[in-house]
Amino acid sequence: MTFGVTLADIIAEQHDAVVDRFVETAKRDAAGAGLARVELIDSMAFFLDDLVETLATGARLDPRESAAASHGIERLSIGFRVDRVVREYFLVAELILDIAVENGVTPTTAEMRTLLGAIGEGAAIAASEYVRRREADLLHREAEHAGFLAHEVRNSLASARFAFDLLKRRDFADPAPLVTIVDGGLRQASARIDDALAGARVRGGVVSPVRVYVKLMLDEIAAQLRPQAQARGIDIETAAEHDLSLHTDARLLRSALENLASNGVKFSQQGGDVALRAHCLGETVLFEVADSCGGVDESEVERLFRPFVQAGEERSGFGLGLALARECAEAQGGSLKLTNVPGHGCIFTLSLPLEP
Repeated sequence: MTFGVTLADIIAEQHDAVVDRFVETAKRDAAGAGLARVELIDSMAFFLDDLVETLATGARLDPRESAAASHGIERLSIGFRVDRVVREYFLVAELILDIAVENGVTPTTAEMRTLLGAIGEGAAIAASEYVRRREADLLHREAEHAGFLAHEVRNSLASARFAFDLLKRRDFADPAPLVTIVDGGLRQASARIDDALAGARVRGGVVSPVRVYVKLMLDEIAAQLRPQAQARGIDIETAAEHDLSLHTDARLLRSALENLASNGVKFSQQGGDVALRAHCLGETVLFEVADSCGGVDESEVERLFRPFVQAGEERSGFGLGLALARECAEAQGGSLKLTNVPGHGCIFTLSLPLEP
């Protein structure tokens, strides 16, 4: 046993050893896999300095100055869950005590009380800042979403209203073009509202699985989009076994597939083709929506899944489709990926489990 050495002394002297062990342990955790050393360490090294000061002086951590606050924000930015953030602090306490024992130091009752109190405060500060920043981000996204939604619905309704006013004021030998504008504007407004409702269901965790027959849904979506596709000389086809079915939320699945198929028609080159396909692979159903947009820049692939981002010259719509489609898939334990086919187009693959 080493006499005269405090727990604060051990943390200060073995600072790098604690950090190294923290990194090695974090690497073995799924959340830390693939992260660089500097990302794993984050602000935790500075939090150790906070612990030394607290143990030496007995002063409580200041939420405004503690490294725990920035640690919570940084962990949010790289996708950690809040429970993982909290566990990291108790991991640090465990590592400190292990190293103390290895160096023949037995912490006093007062030191243990101070250490555990500081660890708890650090975890609370990090979690509070994590939640505060996440809520601020969500509010910002919701406000941005609402603004874009209102803008798009207004534009769609304005076009429909203009065409309808013309129909009321004049007699037309062939009113079909104006009727088409009215119909298109109302359909676009309805689609935007449907997207907003699907997004609300996803964010609210509302998932209601039912038996869905895949070929029937693909055929319905294709029939709905065929007039729009034919106007641009685009051929839209479906392919799936007639008896293929899965247990999933029909509204979320339809919303995801309609967004993908609609984008396929919108961005495909004139005279191109869009294919809606599905097949079963083990315990998973794979849906594919292939278009003929000409392909995208590889550097843009992941960016396209962010809200309000679009690629291509056709800019109608507000770029929520891919982000929403991915959310709909992930809410049901699935995924959405993009395969770029340079010179031809894109293939979006949405995977869902046969059973939830």
